[in-house]
Amino acid sequence: VSTQSTWGIWYAGVKTLELCTGGHPSVLLDGSKRDRWVWTGDLYIECLVAYVSNGDAAGVHNSLVLLAEGQEIDGYIPHCCAPLSEPCYAFAHKLSLMMTFSEYVTWFIIVAWLQYLHTADESGALQLWPVVKRAVEWLINLVSTKDNLIRVGFAHNQTWHVPDCVVGAATDLNCLFVEALRCASELGYNLQQSVPSAWSEQREKTSNAIRRKLWNEDVGAFVNTDDSNGIIVQDANVSAVCCDVATYEQGTRALDYLDNYLDSKYGPITSAKNHPTMSSYISPFATSRHLIALEKVGRTSEAVTLIRRLWGYMVTKDPTNVFWEKVSVDGSGQPYDMLGLGRSFTSRVHGWAAGPTYSLSSILLGVRPESPGYASTVITPKLIGGVDWAQGITPTPHGPIEVSWEKKMPLGWKLDIEIPKGIKARVVFPESETQVWQLSPPLKVTDQYVELEGPVKMTWGTDCEDVE
Repeated sequence: VSTQSTWGIWYAGVKTLELCTGGHPSVLLDGSKRDRWVWTGDLYIECLVAYVSNGDAAGVHNSLVLLAEGQEIDGYIPHCCAPLSEPCYAFAHKLSLMMTFSEYVTWFIIVAWLQYLHTADESGALQLWPVVKRAVEWLINLVSTKDNLIRVGFAHNQTWHVPDCVVGAATDLNCLFVEALRCASELGYNLQQSVPSAWSEQREKTSNAIRRKLWNEDVGAFVNTDDSNGIIVQDANVSAVCCDVATYEQGTRALDYLDNYLDSKYGPITSAKNHPTMSSYISPFATSRHLIALEKVGRTSEAVTLIRRLWGYMVTKDPTNVFWEKVSVDGSGQPYDMLGLGRSFTSRVHGWAAGPTYSLSSILLGVRPESPGYASTVITPKLIGGVDWAQGITPTPHGPIEVSWEKKMPLGWKLDIEIPKGIKARVVFPESETQVWQLSPPLKVTDQYVELEGPVKMTWGTDCEDVE
């Protein structure tokens, strides 16, 4: 991309991911130093980064298989596992037995679908399908028949923000449950497997219950739980948008609330102050999802500004060009205060913080699969203020999709796209008040988009100066 800081952030995410890759066979680890385990929540961000950068789908698959091997007889999937069977990793196994992370079961299901969507690896997906089905049923068994929400007590209430605990009907967990039901259904349908109708029915019931019971109309945001300790936090509201639970009005109001009340110099904070259900600091993991939420509601310029503010800061600080696990509001590494651990315990190279690499590719190049293996694809590049040009490739099983664009003076733009054989793509042109002129080869352009079938290379532009 055209600004060095934005370019450096994208590559720092790739570097962070690759430093968090290891084991035999290779898997995606949470951190390069600590813990060096496969964690399901971390894997969500890491897989998205891999799909738009180094194409390490094998690492994602190996990680899923390793996690699946730990599935318990009731369907629960442990939140983490050790990549190597050595004594130094014994604590990972003990930890997985001591703590139950309900929300990390949802992440496994979500990543299993994303893996198939991006790779069309049918044999790998069929290997995981029985695991996914049992995991879904484990989650459904947690649903209260009274209000269709998952309710957790101290037995199942561990979250991504250890050691904080959320009890009752947790908004983040229930939104992820809704998304997991969607992803499991998509995976089953695309694999031509039998999918219980109860999954879609439960998804609708839980979505309605979240909007009805966990939305605070007075403040315009979702609370993190219906328990008496419930407060407004970042992850609950971001999840409601990312998982398509919030209505458009709720989503925009919730994001406005985060902007107005949970912002800081370097980025949004998890909660306004320390609370038993959520410590207050800046989470690159939660904020990576925040970027996805902003893109969903069309606030792409805000997303890029936030990337420069938080991750642009991290790339300049020791150890430079990598991303951290947690950030304090003063810009230093956030310690695990509630565990009595100092800043040195906090990972300075953490895979779940690499989200901007995905978001920059998603926003500026705009390539997104609509069916497994990118067989059908939508390409919607966005022209962002402060970025004069962007170019890059998106790895697919058919070969790379290449996208480049540049702004032309005074108000125009030029777009080049190359699509390999085996892919049908709908190209949606950047918003412009000027007429779209097709340069090469001749093709009818209708309603600001065009349908293409690879292999093909196309160039378009607007009526601006110096376009050939």
